[in-house]
Amino acid sequence: MKRESSIITGHAVDATQPFLLWTFPEPMKTLSWALQGGGLHTTQNIAWIQVGPYDLTIQTCPREFLQQRLKNIGAADALGFMTSARIEHYSRASVTVGEVTALAVATVGLGNALRAGDPSRPSRRVGTINCACLIDQALTLEGMLEAMVISAEAKTAAVLESGLRSAISGEPATGTGTDCHAIACPDRELQVAYAGKHTDAGAAIGAAVFNAVQKGVQRWMQQHPDHPLTLDRLQAAMK
Repeated sequence: MKRESSIITGHAVDATQPFLLWTFPEPMKTLSWALQGGGLHTTQNIAWIQVGPYDLTIQTCPREFLQQRLKNIGAADALGFMTSARIEHYSRASVTVGEVTALAVATVGLGNALRAGDPSRPSRRVGTINCACLIDQALTLEGMLEAMVISAEAKTAAVLESGLRSAISGEPATGTGTDCHAIACPDRELQVAYAGKHTDAGAAIGAAVFNAVQKGVQRWMQQHPDHPLTLDRLQAAMK
């Protein structure tokens, strides 16, 4: 990026939940389906709040819980993710193609690994992939939508290459049941309408997201050697 963004991790005062706060050098346009700041949004911060098994009860409103935690870290206007993955194990990757740079940041949990098209069933397992990608080229809404598709494809490729299988169908997993992506770009008048695979923007986004998610997937498998999904992967590889 032409001006550096910053990433910090820590604990809010009087709160047990760890957080990651990614602050941009200027307000950015964002597109996501995040619980806080979803849809089209303008913000200078993207935040991840780590939650434990007892943080969210039946009586808890997830949106209100997240909004309060974001206020506690001074980022009430942030685009906000919640994750059960350990915040300090986040992964990042930066890729420059031509004159375009993309920086992706991801937290990866895979206990809830599924394949697109699996039956819709509740799962007691937790684990999600939350990935945000900042590109230093201004995009139109159409360009941001295309960038979102490239980000999702890159995440899927990284998960497929891991060999992990769906906890429901046993077929190769393409993600988890609760993944969320966000695309961020400068809010400027001169905007580019395309971010597909044949563009520098698309190539940079795809490579950055793939690398960040791949790092996270590899770390998760190393840290969970006895998890049923990891064991299933090893058994399938030996056949």
